[in-house]
Amino acid sequence: MSEIVVGLDLSPSARAALHWAAEQARATGQTLRAVHVTHVVSAYGMALGMGGMAMSTELEGVDALDREAIEAVFDSAQPDAGWHLKFASGEVASSLVAESIGASPARL
Repeated sequence: MSEIVVGLDLSPSARAALHWAAEQARATGQTLRAVHVTHVVSAYGMALGMGGMAMSTELEGVDALDREAIEAVFDSAQPDAGWHLKFASGEVASSLVAESIGASPARL
């Protein structure tokens, strides 16, 4: 079974993308992984050896209020079993591209 990956923040467009991805996952029997990336300035990331790539984090870079708000948005999609929300830090675009490797291509 393949997976649908969707970027998630608090914007209206991200919420719409999450709900579209949820409908698509249910219709195709796939799992869904929503990814929230906290931006890390490249120079800071390079100094830490992250190179702008996504790295798993629990509360690093995401304060508790932001984390709760993102979790509430994810929960609004009424996640099925096996769906999950991942928090990462890094350069947002390259992190989301890295997270999407191997994911199902979007079918509109």
